[in-house]
Amino acid sequence: METLSKPRPASRRRILPDEAAAAASNAPDADTVLVFLGRIRQEEARVAVAKKRLGKLWKLALNAGIVRKDLELVRKFADQDPDSVLATIGRIRQYAQWLDVPVGSQLSLLDVPASSILSSDELGERAFRAGYVLGITGLNPDDDAYPLAHEHRTRHQDGWSAGQKVLLDRIQPIDIALDADGTAAAEHADLEDAA
Repeated sequence: METLSKPRPASRRRILPDEAAAAASNAPDADTVLVFLGRIRQEEARVAVAKKRLGKLWKLALNAGIVRKDLELVRKFADQDPDSVLATIGRIRQYAQWLDVPVGSQLSLLDVPASSILSSDELGERAFRAGYVLGITGLNPDDDAYPLAHEHRTRHQDGWSAGQKVLLDRIQPIDIALDADGTAAAEHADLEDAA
């Protein structure tokens, strides 16, 4: 007959090791496990709040007319090599043609107007626009493309300043909308942790 302290010889049951022997090994003790468990729960609560804020931000962006899928595609393209981006766009265009999806047409080399060389004013406007985009997205001005001696550096800096001004005007309502739910959720998570 099999007893609880000693299994019979053909049994699959095993004798559990003594807790004192386990404590002598490098296994964590109960307090360590509980401390990590508490910290993991706190971080999971923070992640949940951050995910909720991100979801609300995407909803605000959608309400502002931004198509998430298109924006994500462009963000992905921004991190890739320009040749790779052009190849991807070419493939998409080819697929669209094969499926008879109407896409825009590109001018051929022979259709390019003679006035395709940009004037200094047009280059200055491009510098302004590039600075504006960097400013409104919260990035620093591009000192590599427009170094101190560059003729359009001032236009680039002016564009960046204009973009920063718009960013500061528009980011406050977004932050207020995000914090309205975010602070309440964070306080709720802290109260749960304290309990």
